[in-house]
Amino acid sequence: MDSRISLVFSSLLLVCFLIHVSVYSIEPIPTLSIKAPGNCTYEAWNDVTQHTFRNETKYRKWGLSKKWQLKQSVSPVGLTLISAFVYNDSISVTTTFIGYKRVGRKVICRYFDCNREEIPNTEFESIIFPFAVVNCARRAHAKYISLMLPDEQSSKSIQPIPMTFRAFAEPLHEFGVCLGQFYGDTAKWLEIVESVESHRILGATMFYFVSIEVTMYDSQVFTYYDRLGLSETVHILMDHKPNYQFHELQQNECYYRSRQHSKWVLNVDLDERLMFNKKYSFVNFLRTLPANTGEITFSVARVVKRENNMEKYENNQTQLEENLLFLKYNETSDRGWGVPKGVFNPNLVHSLFYHFARLRDPSAIVLNVLPNIGYIRHYRTVVANTVASNWLEGYKVHNEPLDHDFAEELKRRVFLEVANIYNKKEMKCEDAAVEKLENLKMDGDSCVWKNGTRINK
Repeated sequence: MDSRISLVFSSLLLVCFLIHVSVYSIEPIPTLSIKAPGNCTYEAWNDVTQHTFRNETKYRKWGLSKKWQLKQSVSPVGLTLISAFVYNDSISVTTTFIGYKRVGRKVICRYFDCNREEIPNTEFESIIFPFAVVNCARRAHAKYISLMLPDEQSSKSIQPIPMTFRAFAEPLHEFGVCLGQFYGDTAKWLEIVESVESHRILGATMFYFVSIEVTMYDSQVFTYYDRLGLSETVHILMDHKPNYQFHELQQNECYYRSRQHSKWVLNVDLDERLMFNKKYSFVNFLRTLPANTGEITFSVARVVKRENNMEKYENNQTQLEENLLFLKYNETSDRGWGVPKGVFNPNLVHSLFYHFARLRDPSAIVLNVLPNIGYIRHYRTVVANTVASNWLEGYKVHNEPLDHDFAEELKRRVFLEVANIYNKKEMKCEDAAVEKLENLKMDGDSCVWKNGTRINK
């Protein structure tokens, strides 16, 4: 009897053990192959070699067209690599190489392994098309990429840059926003927060920032939203003083960054906001569009902006509220189609202009949204010595504030995020070791006692 009880007990233990193993077992981690030379580790998706890139035949034809060469009206800038993106069907490298007659110019794509050593016999000849962009064929095991101009020896020394993965089966975000442009010494932090939170209300989940020239104070906003996973920021080093002509560079970098990452992308300037009738959901509206929709355009209403932006946040909500653009300015023009803005589908658009897609796929259709359903609200400055500050001449304006509920929700969000970014908590003296208090004084630092008094500096 004892032996039978022991056998039953042992069997139960075995069953329990098997159940335990089945509950807590995990799927094996996919192995990564080690490839020689260099003893580099490669992901499974990076074992692909292709001999062409997306739309290569079209791009080579368009790139040699005089029409496209004449579209580049900005002063020439040296070749600096900005970003590189790996898609299922190509690699795209964005650059600063803008200027007259540079579209269609021959470029050599060079591929490098994890040790930044060039992979032998992998060079690929391509061209610059569209605006300052080079598309390359994929090469297995390439971690970095560089470009070389065949007729410029100095370009052989251009350092390779890492490639960002974008070969997703489906875009990660349904609605993203290209927001720019960022240059000049005017304060931008509040406009950035307002714009991000305004478009988040509409359903945007990703923002693409291309920073050319911003202050350290403004850049804290980029750092904050990047940390939350709500944005991607790329900082461009220019060998020219940036101006409005570099806008297309920013837009096209953003286009390639958003491709295969966001299904729909709104292309707006920092002082522009998409407004959509509150009776409808903007994201649901996007879901109803035909599959071949390449672009959705919106009319624009200009709002008179009479002062420069608030320089810094002083931890004063009353002051902040008085400087919120969407509450402060309501002198609004009628909606018009002279300079429309829109949302584009990165898979059916090839190049962006300031106000619309410069080049779309032949299969793509364009839809215009009725002004009473959606429009762009453009807070256009009339401050002297700014670009086209005399625009108000010839315009009639009327008072048109934002929808009250939308404005209240936006105000709540802006208050919260500005405080999260710029409210700095002070050190409590009680939290510092007694022997360290004298060090604080000597270091020029400070702390505050719970009764509100501050240690002498």
